[in-house]
Amino acid sequence: MRKKTEWDIQQADCASSLPDITPPLPCNKCGHPTAHRVLASHTDETDSWDGDRLTGSTATSWTISRCETCGEIAYLTRHNNGIDESLVACPLEYWEGHKAAWNWTVCAEDGPYKTGPNEPHPIWRLMAWNIRHGGGKRATDILARIARHRADIVVLSEFRNDRTGIVLNIKLQEMGFLYTHTLEAPEKANSVLIASRDHVELARPLNPGLEKPHMLLDAEVLGISLVGVYMPNNNAKTPYWEAVVGAAKDRADKPCMFVGDFNTGKHYIDEPSATLVSAPFMDRMEAVGFADLWRGRNPDGKEFTWISNAGNGFRLDHAFASPSLAERVVDVFYSHAERLDGISDHSALIVDIRKW
Repeated sequence: MRKKTEWDIQQADCASSLPDITPPLPCNKCGHPTAHRVLASHTDETDSWDGDRLTGSTATSWTISRCETCGEIAYLTRHNNGIDESLVACPLEYWEGHKAAWNWTVCAEDGPYKTGPNEPHPIWRLMAWNIRHGGGKRATDILARIARHRADIVVLSEFRNDRTGIVLNIKLQEMGFLYTHTLEAPEKANSVLIASRDHVELARPLNPGLEKPHMLLDAEVLGISLVGVYMPNNNAKTPYWEAVVGAAKDRADKPCMFVGDFNTGKHYIDEPSATLVSAPFMDRMEAVGFADLWRGRNPDGKEFTWISNAGNGFRLDHAFASPSLAERVVDVFYSHAERLDGISDHSALIVDIRKW
């Protein structure tokens, strides 16, 4: 793993030892006025000398922060000797080589760090999103949000094999997702689609014996066993959970992920009370070695991916990874802008994974 050498990097812990940027700023990604959480900072110090006499010193500090609404790293602020000098509007310039062509990325162990000029970013971004009833007239907005997140693979739940589904398939391929897979299902049935820029080795139902096998799509991408999930409500989800836990137990020793809308969460943690059926299956996944990726990084976090008509929040969308894959995960976060903007009733889940 690359070491930080001259950079003084302070990674924010769960207690948020580094402060929010205030006042709230309009995010250049999602547009919502929101606080930005400081992820890391570093300081460059330059001394001026006249022979062997120190004549002056300049300290330049940089702060990387994340939008609390959409989850993207949206601002990079520079301070010279304590004076706020600039607020960068587009961080992509820094990722792709701004000024001295230094690139920022995120290290699983060390937090954000600086790499050499024009080095590639071996990061694979997965976006999982319930698009609500197949997307309907929102297809254009759905595609725009997928493009905004710069995903390499997309897992869409509540996908439907209808007219909108055909449009989504075609447009995703035009966007570079050359491998799109779904399973045979009735036109109005909610199912799962996996679209990838990299070759998909296989795509099949996880368990053909289920009443609706199209709800669990089993694929293999870049050597990763990837299962896209959409589960029904209430007790109807139990056999699907049994299929997922059984497969997880068999695949715990290989890179594997189950991701999507599980319609499940832990009582009093992922919901305000104890209404969600099948909550114990969350613990069973952990018992067979699969980590709840977001919860592992946010043990006391309260973020909800779906809000009921009564205004109650629930975290229903999850990514569970086997040990060998979990250690390659660089970042995981929810983008709530899609839900807040009414493009879907669910927030999107973003997972960044090292390709090796």
